[in-house]
Amino acid sequence: MRFLGVNNSAFLIELADLEETLALFDRLQQEIRREEKDLQDQEKFQSQESLQAIVEIIPAARTLLIKFDPSLSDENTLETKIAGLKLEKGQQKSGKLVEIPVVYDGEDLDDVAALLKIDREEVIRRHVESHYQVAFCGFAPGFAYLTGGDPIFNVPRRASPRKSIPAGSVALAGKFGGVYPQPSPGGWQLIGRTNVKMFDLDRDPPSLLKPGDRVHFVDVTKDYSARPEGATNFSLSRNDEAGKSTPERANSKALKSSASTKAAEANEKASLAKTGDHDDNGRSATEATPKPQENAVFKLLTTLMPVTFQDRGRLFQSSQGLSPSGALDQKAMANANRLVGNSLEQPVLEFTYGNARIKALQPSVIAFTGANLPITIKSAKGKVFVFEKNIPLAIDEGDEIILGRPLAGFRSYMALRGGFKVEPVLKSASFDSLSNLGPKPLSAGDNIFIANNSALRPVLLSLDDPYFLPEAGDNVVLDVVMGPRTDWFTEQSIAMFLEKHWQVTPASNRIGLRLQSDARLERSRSDELPSEGTVTGAIEVPANGEPVLFLRDRPVTGGYPVIANLVEDQIDLAAQVPIGAFIKFRAVRNFYDSEQKSLKNGANKTSKKS
Repeated sequence: MRFLGVNNSAFLIELADLEETLALFDRLQQEIRREEKDLQDQEKFQSQESLQAIVEIIPAARTLLIKFDPSLSDENTLETKIAGLKLEKGQQKSGKLVEIPVVYDGEDLDDVAALLKIDREEVIRRHVESHYQVAFCGFAPGFAYLTGGDPIFNVPRRASPRKSIPAGSVALAGKFGGVYPQPSPGGWQLIGRTNVKMFDLDRDPPSLLKPGDRVHFVDVTKDYSARPEGATNFSLSRNDEAGKSTPERANSKALKSSASTKAAEANEKASLAKTGDHDDNGRSATEATPKPQENAVFKLLTTLMPVTFQDRGRLFQSSQGLSPSGALDQKAMANANRLVGNSLEQPVLEFTYGNARIKALQPSVIAFTGANLPITIKSAKGKVFVFEKNIPLAIDEGDEIILGRPLAGFRSYMALRGGFKVEPVLKSASFDSLSNLGPKPLSAGDNIFIANNSALRPVLLSLDDPYFLPEAGDNVVLDVVMGPRTDWFTEQSIAMFLEKHWQVTPASNRIGLRLQSDARLERSRSDELPSEGTVTGAIEVPANGEPVLFLRDRPVTGGYPVIANLVEDQIDLAAQVPIGAFIKFRAVRNFYDSEQKSLKNGANKTSKKS
């Protein structure tokens, strides 16, 4: 059992293999439940040694990421407690059998065949004959890491990850298999595709696969090619018990082609319109079609970038493959709500790089925080007023709100007194760009509505920014905790990581900041890192040597080594670093390996203690 530092509220436990990892995961869950029951039954006070300080555990191939509340315990105390636990292996039970039809025409199929020194037909044969099992879930909602494939399948990830991989892509990486549930970035090798939904909000639970399930891939390439629409009418899954109905069997309609499904929906709507039939809620087809609401507060006229609803995010759901998401600058979001007298959990609008126009349809009180940008109000009578952020603004019907280009910072937040009316998805109103989950982004022409469903407080006249906002070209210093995989890099690369000024590139987004300089970080080892949990603020280094700083739409697990992690209170500032600015990392805590007792920092050599 090896402990590796992550940040001030998380650490990583590395174990010998997947079996030991699952055994520790099960034991920790048992201990936490036992302690919780004891505290309730005996009305005890929670001690610092209690595992109740753990707020989340993210299992992976050979690691557990432990997130804890530092106000209740500390890393050393928890590590000592965990190291003393006795493990019982082999307790995992087999789950249901799920069959997934695959069209084997992936972009990397020939490359995989070349890497393995076999032909593509042999790759397909070995893949469909493999007996896979779900080891853990992560990276994105519904993404299951599959183990137990043919031993020959041990292929490296791509040197540079793709910016977008289509949903349904069947892929390999290292010794794992998987199916991408949504369009997302990724570095896995693509060998085929399926139209089975791996994550569906209309299904309970949304994820098709869970740890312990068995997976069998079915080759339907010839059947797909023989049908113009690509329909694959194969059974999605089956149970060992003959004739037993399962949720997977009920969802076999997912195998129909999207073209056929859309045609059926169109015919159904047409039938409803002609016959006057009603939907499940008793409304006619005409009534079931939403009408433009008359109580809209704003209309978004123009915007350069998509405008999204954001709140605190989907917290503590990482073990289910859900990113935390939420406002990238949480301090700015909270301040916007404070200014208009809202509760802090109310959703806000997040604007990226300003450049938007909004029409007021009703009187309201709003406030902008975050990036420094011109805020112009043009009244219905043509009068023009210029305001600053961090103050409440009284808006009249007919006013036009014009946001200019940011002078400093990158993201702005707008709060509405009374809150925005928006339907939450999985208990959050945040849009997650990685999984395409949550209320859809707003575009020009969309109406915006008020909630008025929570208690209000007095407005605040003004607030100060919690940090200095950088401009393009500025140098920004961000504090980091070295680890958990600092030792995967050469001493020279570790020094360069801390000495260089890394520029934020235009490829950056809500998932992360992509950084570059005249240097490339080189690894000290060439083997593949098994996927493991990450936190917001993790600085991952792909094989191309250019760091990626993860923001709140980050993947839950990643397969590239993390050289360092931002100190938690630096994450909001990182979200405001604009494209073209430079980041210099400053280590405030050295790399720590509990097994080797080694300390590393920038340019210093490794010192080892027995």
